[in-house]
Amino acid sequence: DVSNVNAPVLKSQTNIAGQGNKGVVVGNYLYMGTESSTKGFVIYDISNPSSPVMKSQFNVGGVVTSVAVSGNYAYIATRNSSKEFQIINISSPTAPSVTGYLNLANDGRAVALNGVTAYVGLDSSTNGFVTVNISNVASPTSLGTVDVDNTIQDIGVLGNYVYLALDDENEGLGVMNATSPTAPFLSYIQDVEGKGTGVDVSGDYVFLSLDTSNKGLVLTGAASVSVASSGNYLSSIYDTGSIDTRYNYLSWSATVVSGSTVTLQLRTASTAAG
Repeated sequence: DVSNVNAPVLKSQTNIAGQGNKGVVVGNYLYMGTESSTKGFVIYDISNPSSPVMKSQFNVGGVVTSVAVSGNYAYIATRNSSKEFQIINISSPTAPSVTGYLNLANDGRAVALNGVTAYVGLDSSTNGFVTVNISNVASPTSLGTVDVDNTIQDIGVLGNYVYLALDDENEGLGVMNATSPTAPFLSYIQDVEGKGTGVDVSGDYVFLSLDTSNKGLVLTGAASVSVASSGNYLSSIYDTGSIDTRYNYLSWSATVVSGSTVTLQLRTASTAAG
């Protein structure tokens, strides 16, 4: 009970026959994944927080790592070797059933929803971010993939931006622009001095949990959704220490929005005022 945030009270503890993974509460029900390979998806009636009641334990053929719910369906990421993304009909909490699935070739680690699009994070350092069309729950289809060079631990969504908790000590937070579900792209990666383990987004803030003992929670700003039609960036002056310095070529790395261009220009002089 967190009605008093300064003095939270434990209402109950329940044995779910395995380590619990990320779940979600909708109304009076808790939908959760577990580390059990035969009882990976569980549903609890939590209308009485002091005495939760298990409604079902469901075998999806593997461990369930993450759950998202919309309407009568639960969308789950699993370690099932051929059905890493599954859609479960939960209209009857006591008798869930598989409606559709998708083979993503790598273990699922995270899932989040945005309308008729699901975002799935995989246990893969290549093409680990997948967008999925879920408009037909019986036959979900992959729309696009992005290589984020890290395993995705969790996903948060705000508008057309997707926030990724990344399993990397130097790149713990990734931000994806998913305005076009068929062509998502990585906007930026942020060093938060630890591996990201969980992420949530609310308003102007991103809440990121880390595996760092002295910095378990980081708050950072959400991505700005405004886009400038044109602009210039002038760097600070760099003094090479010699008037004989020569530059043979220019190179840079940039994520360029479709239809736009980036131009780099170098100015040299013998003095800063020159």
